[in-house]
Amino acid sequence: MAPPNVPRLFVAIPIPTEIALRVGDLIADVQADLDSTGQHVRWVQMEGLHVTIRFLGPTPKTQIQAVAAAVERSAVALSGPFALRFRGAGAFPDPARPRALWLGIESGSAALGQLSSGLPEALVADGWALED
Repeated sequence: MAPPNVPRLFVAIPIPTEIALRVGDLIADVQADLDSTGQHVRWVQMEGLHVTIRFLGPTPKTQIQAVAAAVERSAVALSGPFALRFRGAGAFPDPARPRALWLGIESGSAALGQLSSGLPEALVADGWALED
């Protein structure tokens, strides 16, 4: 277990405000349904919504700049900016007992995959030890 002052990092793309507002409406609907059954779930703040690319785990502060450089190199390798289109939503482990909500990605997943697959190579080039 990492010391408490070592941040747990992940690489992610923030969700735009207009999408976050729509997700907020969805969460309000889900919460209203849960409240009627006596369940309560604490959701993340809307400004914390993101698409996770890779979880890195506990990361010493001395490695944060190297991670940022690897992410930048990986992103630059893409052919340019790309758009994501979200469609559909669901819950883990199931809608009756949600612990997390997910959004489906209708388009843009190929670019996300390219970004995700290029990131480990860039991290390893900076001396990062990847877990299996």
